[in-house]
Amino acid sequence: MGVLALGVFIAVTVIVNVVLKRRISEALVLALIACSLVGGADALKLLSAAVIDGFQSDVTFAGMAFVFMGVIVSATGLIERLIHILNSMFGRVRGGSAYVSTLGSAAIGLVAGSTAGNTATVGSVTIPWMKENGWSANRAATLVAGNSGLGVALPPNSTMFILLAMPAAAGISAGDVYVALAIGGAYC
Repeated sequence: MGVLALGVFIAVTVIVNVVLKRRISEALVLALIACSLVGGADALKLLSAAVIDGFQSDVTFAGMAFVFMGVIVSATGLIERLIHILNSMFGRVRGGSAYVSTLGSAAIGLVAGSTAGNTATVGSVTIPWMKENGWSANRAATLVAGNSGLGVALPPNSTMFILLAMPAAAGISAGDVYVALAIGGAYC
């Protein structure tokens, strides 16, 4: 039943988001409802249990907290100041806007810790700036999307909390996971 529910979740998400061109948030909510309907008569019980378990999860809290930090960083103007500082160092170099976007994403990733928060904060500033410097919209968005992965490679991040929440990670200290992710992030 779990495999069928996963298939329904993926199918509904893709159809609603890609085919019907609705927002991903709408697609995910509809997919969650459709996934719970696989349970038949227990659908309402399954849906309420999933929502309650989701809100009690450390991983959910970490994800929401990191996105919230991204919003705070963006609202306070910190990203604009960071981009201004990086632009003064790399702005005149060929491809400088790409370097600034990459470094800004790495720095904000340390604070935001999630790809969504990182893309929203850095992308809202650097994509229009890169387009002004002659970059196509697709290329600028691709660079920012790739950089958002770099941002979450550096701990503390949502990946760290997901790894620590896994049953396979029992007995591994948070410090060990932090060091491993720091080395991997520095390599990236």
